[in-house]
Amino acid sequence: MKKSMLLYSIAMLLCAFTFGQAVNVQYLNPTIGNGNPYQFLRFGTAQDYKAGFMWNNTSTAYGDGDDFSIFTYGNRDITLRTGTGNVIIFPDSGGKVGIGTTNPNATLQVGDSEHTGSPSTEVEKKRLSLAPVTHGGSDWFFSTRDNNPYANLDIGYSNNKTLTLRHDGNVGIGSKNPDSKLTVKGKIHAEEVKIDLSVPAPDYVFKKDYDLLSIEEVQEHIKAQGHLPNIPSAKELETNGVELGIMNMKLLEKIEELTLYTIAQEEELKEQNQKNKVLEDKIRSFEQHDTRIKIIEERLEFLLNRK
Repeated sequence: MKKSMLLYSIAMLLCAFTFGQAVNVQYLNPTIGNGNPYQFLRFGTAQDYKAGFMWNNTSTAYGDGDDFSIFTYGNRDITLRTGTGNVIIFPDSGGKVGIGTTNPNATLQVGDSEHTGSPSTEVEKKRLSLAPVTHGGSDWFFSTRDNNPYANLDIGYSNNKTLTLRHDGNVGIGSKNPDSKLTVKGKIHAEEVKIDLSVPAPDYVFKKDYDLLSIEEVQEHIKAQGHLPNIPSAKELETNGVELGIMNMKLLEKIEELTLYTIAQEEELKEQNQKNKVLEDKIRSFEQHDTRIKIIEERLEFLLNRK
């Protein structure tokens, strides 16, 4: 009997030694901490903590209450590593994921906001970095930047901001302070550009009451001002730039005025041609009369010579 009990004990020790690393635990309720305000399980020793798990009940030092945390001490990383599977974060029942915030307000929120109003100086935080596939040297980044009174989202590469979205709807490409709905610092290549007019099309030029300047008046204006009437000067264009919609309508106005000048010139040419034709007919008539007079003179001279 004693021999049987000894063999049984040895067998149990062997099993415990062999399978001692496998523990089937349905509920883990560590006794360190009483759950108010938190309860935790640490790895390491009392002199050298490594990492741990924490259920936080009410302490705001580790969250906003009723949270579960995985934490490390010192400069240790937290790594989620799989074989060929995926790492999935699946908030259920409307849960949210926060990175750099304890109170996310969306399905995924990166970073926290102090919401203290417009800063006196520009502040910026890089929120997300994306590495290229093979291109070396730097990464793509997403950063939030506040400069009074605007909040901006910047997308860029290395230290260059290539795209800026401002909270009032302005977009900058190559410009970090867009002053219009689209501000581009550089060249634009497009197949077609459609512009909604902010000024009326100049068909008013063809109305009878339109005050069309004479050629002499246009010439005097050019001599005095150095540019066409109703067209900005070169200095104004260099200072204020060119508004395409307005400028195209001004140029169309000049084209329509030139059309009226051409029509008037054509009418003058037709009238002059008619006058020239009358003169030509008169000259031809005079030439015919001159020819007849010469014939008569020749006959008279012939008759006189016969005597």
